[in-house]
Amino acid sequence: IYNQGGKLIFGQGTELSVKP
Repeated sequence: IYNQGGKLIFGQGTELSVKP
């Protein structure tokens, strides 16, 4: 898992929006 442009990117290619 790492943060990119306000998103959490998971190794499998899944991404979640993490806008506060």
